[in-house]
Amino acid sequence: QHDVNMTMGIMTGEKAQNSSQSVTNTPSRRTTNYRSSSSIFRSNCHQSWIVTFPYYTFIVLFLIQMLILSSNYNNNYNNGNNHNGNLLVVMVVANSYPTAKGNEENVGTKESQSCDSFLESSSQTRLPKEWTTEEQCTLYLAPSSIKGAGFGVYTTKEVNDGDFLHEYGSEAPSIVITDIEAHNNGSYPIWAYGDYFWQGEGGPDFEADVIEETMVSLGTLCNYHPFLVNVEPKSEEYDDSSFVNRFEHSSAGSFSYYGGHRYIATRNIGAGEELFASYGEDWLDTRQGTFADDVPRYDDYALGAKIVARIESELLDAGESNIIDVEAEVSIEMADLLLRTVKASISELNTRVANTLPTNVHQHMRAVTAMTHGFGALQAELAAGTTNRRSVQWIRNNGQCLDNIVNQKSTIPNAGRGAFAKRYLPLGTTVVPVILIPILDKDSLQMYTLRYDKHTNQNIRANDKPIGYQLLMNYCFGHEQSTLLLCPGTNAILINHCSQQSSSAKNNDDDDDIIPPLQQRTYKCKNGPNAEIRWADWDPTTKEWLNMDLEQISAKFNSNGGGTRGLSFDVVATRDIQPGEEIFIDYGEDWEQAWERHRTHWKHPSSHYNETFLNFAPVKDMNDDLIHFRTEKELKLDPYPNNIRTGCIYEEDDDKDDDDDGDDDDDDDDDD
Repeated sequence: QHDVNMTMGIMTGEKAQNSSQSVTNTPSRRTTNYRSSSSIFRSNCHQSWIVTFPYYTFIVLFLIQMLILSSNYNNNYNNGNNHNGNLLVVMVVANSYPTAKGNEENVGTKESQSCDSFLESSSQTRLPKEWTTEEQCTLYLAPSSIKGAGFGVYTTKEVNDGDFLHEYGSEAPSIVITDIEAHNNGSYPIWAYGDYFWQGEGGPDFEADVIEETMVSLGTLCNYHPFLVNVEPKSEEYDDSSFVNRFEHSSAGSFSYYGGHRYIATRNIGAGEELFASYGEDWLDTRQGTFADDVPRYDDYALGAKIVARIESELLDAGESNIIDVEAEVSIEMADLLLRTVKASISELNTRVANTLPTNVHQHMRAVTAMTHGFGALQAELAAGTTNRRSVQWIRNNGQCLDNIVNQKSTIPNAGRGAFAKRYLPLGTTVVPVILIPILDKDSLQMYTLRYDKHTNQNIRANDKPIGYQLLMNYCFGHEQSTLLLCPGTNAILINHCSQQSSSAKNNDDDDDIIPPLQQRTYKCKNGPNAEIRWADWDPTTKEWLNMDLEQISAKFNSNGGGTRGLSFDVVATRDIQPGEEIFIDYGEDWEQAWERHRTHWKHPSSHYNETFLNFAPVKDMNDDLIHFRTEKELKLDPYPNNIRTGCIYEEDDDKDDDDDGDDDDDDDDDD
């Protein structure tokens, strides 16, 4: 299998919590081609420079600009409801208003920390051959720089274009969900997961008719900004042979064989930047009637940049200096007022374009300074102006570390992958924060025998007898007396079970299975668990949700079309954990009993059980032997195993279609 360029399209890895409405049955995060702008530079800025707009000049400019907008942009907004004719301009009296200084409590420090280089090219660095430890965390979960977007992911170190965010492979395996609507009688469940799924392509495409893929940590938590995208995922190897022999052990099929995705920087990323992945703009377009209507798209920043450039041009043509040093605060207040007035007026024509524009002198001067480095730099500065810039210190003070653990093969035989400490974690340290994505009804994960219906051209249930659950079930927290599931959105899913019970588990009275004594079980690790889960105090939804009953949570889901999430855990070290040590928690006695029942009833595949296994071969072994593809003649004599399908997976670069000069881009196209 080849790498699949899966990129997403906004606002939420951690979905906007304040959106007024959510759309049910909307597409997952779609695959889309990454769009970027080259040679963008965030210029140096100085707080001592301010601007004054003489009142008459600004009003003349305002009239000219409104005429331009009314003729050019009147059909670009409000779902086709045009605003025709010229816009009425209202004269504003120059009253004194407080000077807009930005959200300083979010910035942490003022101007000096956020005028760093933006987009430049550099070569990819090689990964280290041996595992080394980093003493200080460099990836954090913290409140997003996008207002209303919940949490986001930040880096506190510089990352070069082409570098991986994780040195040692993917954060965690990805989990494939198959034919979810068909298994739910043609209805998409009311759940928050619809906003976190990726449209799995490549290898997962062969799993079922309709597939969706969960990608925890960066895949779940990274927000989307159409202009500031700086990371994209690269798929890791599918591995169904390295962890367990499916003919010998009952754990076969209990964990995902997908290697997950490694995130790579698509441009230089500065320390303190939020990481943005692309969901594809259609992710926004399919959410009409929600917050997405007002989110600027990529091209809107070009229109906003033209307006800012026109303002400067008109001022210069009028003989006014665009930057002067003045002490009269009324001049600053007047300029702020008029900038807000322009923005509000343009929003009557196109809200998305208006949302790209500066609202105060400070923001406007940053944009003007960036413009000296080119039109692309101006667009980038307007895009950055839609976020709250964070300092590295602010991130460390307000964030939760996301890179304390590394994904490697578990020390427990046949348990698949495990979580290993990347650095020394003292007693009481938060090993990993766990954003939880709730599933209100765990039966929505039940699976049934499906059949193809030629009338609807879709798969439907063959009967109403459940045959199992989606694999996602194995990664979620729940209780046998509750329908609610809490599914981790971080690589906490790697953490395996280790018992701390000192006595044998008890059999249920109605259970005829004989559960062996604890000492005979395979999941009792040597030193016992070294971590435990606790409710998190950094997530404001935790306190709120813990005070709600299931009916109230259900009402919250239904009122928002399922597009809501709440509750978070912390996995906390219960003793000092050394670098390279595997992390364990105790899943509880109920889980142990359930696992023993499964192990007791498990039957290994055989030729009489399913013809698929007559000449079974692991997919990984076949992919490792890609040098020898069989010809049609060879296939007649030596066909591929029954469980194997072949296919070509390739990447496609739409940027080539935009090359209007007809020249061949040999240095780019040959890589696809």
